[in-house]
Amino acid sequence: MHSGLHGENYFCILDEDSQEILSVTLDDVGNYTVNCQGYSETHHLTMATEPGVERTDITYNLTSDIDAAAYLEELKQNPIINNKIMNPVGQCESLMTPVSNFMNEKGFDNIRYRGIFIWDKPTEEIPTNHFAVVGNKEGKDYVFDVSAHQFENRGMSNLNGPLILSADEWVCKYRMA
Repeated sequence: MHSGLHGENYFCILDEDSQEILSVTLDDVGNYTVNCQGYSETHHLTMATEPGVERTDITYNLTSDIDAAAYLEELKQNPIINNKIMNPVGQCESLMTPVSNFMNEKGFDNIRYRGIFIWDKPTEEIPTNHFAVVGNKEGKDYVFDVSAHQFENRGMSNLNGPLILSADEWVCKYRMA
């Protein structure tokens, strides 16, 4: 992947011979144009939901499906984890292992990590990355994102505390942030 080849708002994927396979060009008003093998299509960036999925504003940080409040309090009993929760900026990666170990101890299975990129504006060249831990309990996925509130002062006031939510609630929370 190359970026900035034709200006900072241009991104492309190259094949093994360095020939362009696909490119995306972003403009300053939220439009993006995708070019692929001679075909070009322009769209506007929007906060959309999947077809058939209701757009819901999640105002809470802890789901009621599981005892999320008790889990968070127990995580805070560990001084290392608590310090990172209290000072969350840049701590998501270092929290992955201790949080996944905690989830495993609490009976969650299929534990894995979810990474996202966050752009402050459509033309930002390098996004912020963020990680959370996902685990399954009784057939449902839950996300432990105990450093989400690091984004509260970056224009996402909805992310105002540690999150322990179902996977669907977590997606809605970030979409509406």
